[in-house]
Amino acid sequence: MLRRLAAAVAGIVLGATALGVAPLTAAADSGTAMCGFNGAGTVAPPVNYQERAVNYKFTGSMSCLSSDSSLNAGQVTAVGAGSIGCFRGDHSAVLDVVWNNGKSSTLKVHFTDVLAMLVGSGTVSDGEFAGQSVSGVMFFYSPEALNCAQVGISAASLSGGFRIG
Repeated sequence: MLRRLAAAVAGIVLGATALGVAPLTAAADSGTAMCGFNGAGTVAPPVNYQERAVNYKFTGSMSCLSSDSSLNAGQVTAVGAGSIGCFRGDHSAVLDVVWNNGKSSTLKVHFTDVLAMLVGSGTVSDGEFAGQSVSGVMFFYSPEALNCAQVGISAASLSGGFRIG
């Protein structure tokens, strides 16, 4: 149920972000995409009550609407580092995306966390959509969540979405 709620909230946030923006097909020169994301990640050392330096990685898949008609999905591999605790975080990640059309992108994103919500912004530094802005919202869920203040969280499922351009 939490996963469905997270996906619904992410859809609402991304939809609100898109208000007032030209349709994707009208922006083909600059390149745009709106993508839903589902994946999973690990973090070390485990996130606990005290905010502290961590390293993490996550993988997942994206389903997209794009100004490039040949692009509608991607596979994500990401690594990141920063300061994260049970209630907030501040960290950056590099997301490597391999698109279904054989092209790829490198996204550099800075995230600010509040509880289970990660809000990110950055740029596409290389490949498809190079130079475009990136914004996104992800929510995490972990069966270890109740242990955050004690043993910590070392793995979580992620869902949300990203807007490119």
